[in-house]
Amino acid sequence: MSKKITHRFSDCIGCGACISISPEHFSLNPQTFKANLIDGQLDESDPATPVQTLTTDSLDDSTADLLTISCPANIIAIEDLT
Repeated sequence: MSKKITHRFSDCIGCGACISISPEHFSLNPQTFKANLIDGQLDESDPATPVQTLTTDSLDDSTADLLTISCPANIIAIEDLT
């Protein structure tokens, strides 16, 4: 099942939990020392809180749950797409 990952990257604290859990979806930006969503699309429809989004078929339910609960900044949201 496809999932949509939303990452509010501007509020990232750079702890690296998401990178450790899902290195195929997240990487460290060497300039900001914050996580980036690999191949994520920038959505600046709300300039106060820009986000990166990615639709993927390669994220299983347990990894998705782990990503959302492990982020100490609570900036990763994942929804199932039908």
